[in-house]
Amino acid sequence: MTTVPTAVSTETVAAPPPVPPAASLSGLSVALIIIAVLELLDGLSVAWGIFGDPEIVVPAISGAASVMHPLLALAALVFAAFGRVRPAIVMLGAVIIVTWLKYMPTVVSSGIDAVGLGAIWSPAQIIAFPLVAVCAIGLAARNRRLLVATALVSLPTLFNIAAIIAIAIGLAMRGT
Repeated sequence: MTTVPTAVSTETVAAPPPVPPAASLSGLSVALIIIAVLELLDGLSVAWGIFGDPEIVVPAISGAASVMHPLLALAALVFAAFGRVRPAIVMLGAVIIVTWLKYMPTVVSSGIDAVGLGAIWSPAQIIAFPLVAVCAIGLAARNRRLLVATALVSLPTLFNIAAIIAIAIGLAMRGT
């Protein structure tokens, strides 16, 4: 009995696309958890706006934003805690847009504050941050540059914290 050699296939099978390493996703998740907790605390601290913020011209928008802000931040926190970076980025981007919507009626009726800290904070809050949010949401939706998208949605929160620290330092230096 003779054996006939069988043909061995030499075709190469295309490899699946590379998956981002788990370590980088967990690092992004931790960063997003921190930002989401800060935004959740901020949203809860202004939750009284549900009953109408006296400084806001349109109370319905203020109340809706006061409800949505902590809910979106909580959703971002849950997504980030489960390692779902893309939806967490989208939720934090939505927090930024909701915050922008909260201030728009006042800006339309009174204009942008151009005095003191408002000269820096108002243009950032009204012009730059919504653009940052849209870019971050777009990057997350396309699953591209998640590190950049995480940095973009973190920028407004970190900016606001830096502003609070600057105000506290200024008040401490004046002694009031």
